[in-house]
Amino acid sequence: MRRFLFMMKLLMSDMVLLFSVAFLIIQSCSDKTTNYENPQLILVNSYNINVPQPSDLTFGKDYQTLWTVSDLPEGNIYEMDLQGNILRILDFEGDDLEGITYDHTNDILWVVDEQNNEIIILNPDDGEVEKHTLPIFSSDDHGLEGIAFENRNNIWLANEKLPKIIFLLDSNFTVQKQYEPELAEDYSGLCIDPDNCFLWIVSDESQL
Repeated sequence: MRRFLFMMKLLMSDMVLLFSVAFLIIQSCSDKTTNYENPQLILVNSYNINVPQPSDLTFGKDYQTLWTVSDLPEGNIYEMDLQGNILRILDFEGDDLEGITYDHTNDILWVVDEQNNEIIILNPDDGEVEKHTLPIFSSDDHGLEGIAFENRNNIWLANEKLPKIIFLLDSNFTVQKQYEPELAEDYSGLCIDPDNCFLWIVSDESQL
């Protein structure tokens, strides 16, 4: 659980890497039972980062690095150390990158492009890219914003608002389930807690 207390979400103001308090709603891990109640996150530290308009945050290989994306047009994907120093910038440009998550089994990145309504699967070492357009309706300005990788058969997505929806996709990128909880003004990011089998959600507008 310590790694989830260490990070949740990039807050956009002043390009500062903050680990924000979040809330959880949906049990994941194939409905495994747990007695985890009243969870809370605490701010551990904050660091300045040199990433233009960063969006989302995820741990990298062996939880020793961090990945983020820039949601500017032709934005890049950045790997940082745990203090926010840039280690490398991938040779890939997105149209509107919003969410990023890491598959620790296969060491690959999963990224959401809001403008194109697609998931991008990218190998950070060899540059191989795989794109999947999603059969999900979302508005142009408030579309797909967050992604969390539980396993290949459980891929979680957050639609920011209009409407606010949490999707669960299978390996064919087909919607298995969708949830429309009224918990915040928007949904900005997702994170899976594999130790306790919960999905954490953060909201930019509600500052949760």
